[in-house]
Amino acid sequence: MKTPEIYNQSSVSHNEQGKPYIRVNLAGQEVDLPMQTVITNSSELLLAWVDAKREEITTYGALALSKLLDEVNPSIVISPFSSKSIPMAVQAVNDWNKRQNNDVPLLILSGGKDEKLVKSQTGSDGFSMNYNPVTSTQQAKYIGLSQQHAQLIQNVISAGNKVAIIDDVYGTGATVNAVRKIIEVATQRKIEDSQLPIIVVAREVEGKYEEQLIHSVLASIIIPIIRVISE
Repeated sequence: MKTPEIYNQSSVSHNEQGKPYIRVNLAGQEVDLPMQTVITNSSELLLAWVDAKREEITTYGALALSKLLDEVNPSIVISPFSSKSIPMAVQAVNDWNKRQNNDVPLLILSGGKDEKLVKSQTGSDGFSMNYNPVTSTQQAKYIGLSQQHAQLIQNVISAGNKVAIIDDVYGTGATVNAVRKIIEVATQRKIEDSQLPIIVVAREVEGKYEEQLIHSVLASIIIPIIRVISE
């Protein structure tokens, strides 16, 4: 299994304007990730921003994800809806299929802040639920799974194969865990984490990564969560 590149608070540098960033290695390429402030319901955090709208992040992030797919070898890949990270997920799966001579489908789930829209996209026999990602704690988001996609997933899981969940960042796990939960609701079964592995470009960790290792989460890089202490 590929060992992730691990960064911590000591990895933070500052540019000429005094703004913090972390220089990371993605698929052999050095990329600077600016640190961004995120205000949650309980605290203020400083996070390295994996901005999937940046061309180099999409390109090298997709390559990193593609290499992690080699380790999982899923029969289906699922991505939660995200306008910024879907192009990276598409590129990663296309690259992996081409290299492995596969034809594994990428299923993009419905999602957003409009509950009625998500439900309409999943159909009258589909499934939807709300969740609160760390970057959107002030307003719930919704995720949807159609009956057609649920049946495809059911078939793969019943055969003992894997369904990979692919995303850009794993922080609190709210988004990808919502994906896992809606799959279990739709398939009406408890599914082992090993059959629903999570593959991400970056995992955010506050404290020591080794003490928070989750075997079902594969990340290319580990980046720090820095809690801002108010005076």
